[in-house]
Amino acid sequence: TKVDLIVDKEEILMPKAQNINFFMAIADISFNKFWYDVAEDAVVLLDSNLITSLTDEQKGNRTFCQIPVVEIAKKQFNNVILSNMICLG
Repeated sequence: TKVDLIVDKEEILMPKAQNINFFMAIADISFNKFWYDVAEDAVVLLDSNLITSLTDEQKGNRTFCQIPVVEIAKKQFNNVILSNMICLG
């Protein structure tokens, strides 16, 4: 699943997010599919247990925060569906 949230002071003329400055992925397949639109200086939040290897191109100058999101959801709440909310919190 991919969700884009575009916030701007100006009128938004194109609903497709480009040059994304915050990107969250908890699955390797989604990270590899969507990282191309992430800005070079973006903040990227990843699940440290599920996304374990990044290429130099993927790393770039981005700031990465890697936490075991799904593991936290399982242990603390016994519900992996809460993984996305944990990331956003």
